[in-house]
Amino acid sequence: MQKQTMILLCKKIQGEQKQLQQQVLQDLSPIFQQALSEVIKEEGVTLLLRAESVLSASAENNLTAKVVDRLNQKTNAVNEDK
Repeated sequence: MQKQTMILLCKKIQGEQKQLQQQVLQDLSPIFQQALSEVIKEEGVTLLLRAESVLSASAENNLTAKVVDRLNQKTNAVNEDK
């Protein structure tokens, strides 16, 4: 295969991959928002900051693992229903 043909094929695949990633993120967004809202309520969070905005915090203040676990539970439940 010619070099230019390979380059065009790679660009096409990269474009398709980007579209799929965007679709997955769009599909997961409502489930993520629900999981995040539930964890915030359960933990009694009154202020939520992005990690890159925080200079110092203890590990127990990081909700990432809890939100990911909840998101996994929700997506597994959706997949089991299919």
